[in-house]
Amino acid sequence: MAAAGAEEQQVLAQRLKAAVHYTVGCLCQEVEEDKDVQFSKQTIAAISEITFRQCEIFAKDLEMFARHAKRTTVTTEDVKLLARRSNSLAKVRNSLSLPQGAESPNINTGITGSLYSLLC
Repeated sequence: MAAAGAEEQQVLAQRLKAAVHYTVGCLCQEVEEDKDVQFSKQTIAAISEITFRQCEIFAKDLEMFARHAKRTTVTTEDVKLLARRSNSLAKVRNSLSLPQGAESPNINTGITGSLYSLLC
């Protein structure tokens, strides 16, 4: 029974990796057309892998921020904490800030398990 759950997690992770790879490929194609440069398949694969690993780290950090606050729901406040690590993310965060009194969208990690487990 546990093996089936682990296998399902592995299938989900592979599908997610494939989606990231496809998206990175599309973005690289757009850059190729705009900037008249070429990306090798190895470069696209490397960018995809780095992106996926960074998302794993982000998901784990967001889950830990929520858990530290004794919540099972990741909030925009957790995302803002995460964005503080990077100057470029902080700029984006500040430009996307919700107006005072606006309701924050939440991601409940308790329903489908942890965000991190979905990425691993």
